Amino acid sequence: MGNIQFSNEETKSLKESTLLYHKVKELMLYAEERDPGKKTFLQPTLELKYAFDHLMRVYAYKFGFKSADAEYVDTNLHKIFGHVYRAGYDSLDYLSIQFRKELLSEAGDFSPETLVKIFPKYYQEVKPDFEIADREISKIRASKDIGDPNADGLIEYVEIVKRLENHLREFDKIKVSLIEYENEQRKRENDSHVREAILIIGAAIIGAIVGVIFV
Repeated sequence: MGNIQFSNEETKSLKESTLLYHKVKELMLYAEERDPGKKTFLQPTLELKYAFDHLMRVYAYKFGFKSADAEYVDTNLHKIFGHVYRAGYDSLDYLSIQFRKELLSEAGDFSPETLVKIFPKYYQEVKPDFEIADREISKIRASKDIGDPNADGLIEYVEIVKRLENHLREFDKIKVSLIEYENEQRKRENDSHVREAILIIGAAIIGAIVGVIFV
């Protein structure tokens, strides 16, 4: 069996799919790591499975195991990129949704007063940027063309998700200060309630004593 050969265009296509695959694989692994149940995501995994199937069709043709017309290789190379491309979008969709859930959950543990006092950036920048990101993602998805995939929109999507991740990391760093502030506030409130109770009890005792004296 002789060595197989690829044309310059075929080599370029394989290289693009290979580079994209490694980026998408990292995204998939990271998405699975962020998932509370550490589960494997079915759809991105299936997309990579389909991509591998098309790759094997290319090799089957090149090794002479498959007879087909001249467009067969180009068609399958295009589909390889398309499936890897979709796996990337599926992973990014999950991450963008998961990051929003995490932010709302984390911020929900603290009162608005605490967030304004200790982390004013939350209302000034972080929360608004998540809203901006939603619109940016919607725009990217609307312009996505499965029939003619290219990595530009995917790369832009990756940058948006990284931006959201950075916000979450910043929130995690300030979390200890948020907890400390809320604990201090609760202690002050409890101390205040104790003082009020003491004053009420004291007033009642004094009132009783005065009542006895003047009876």
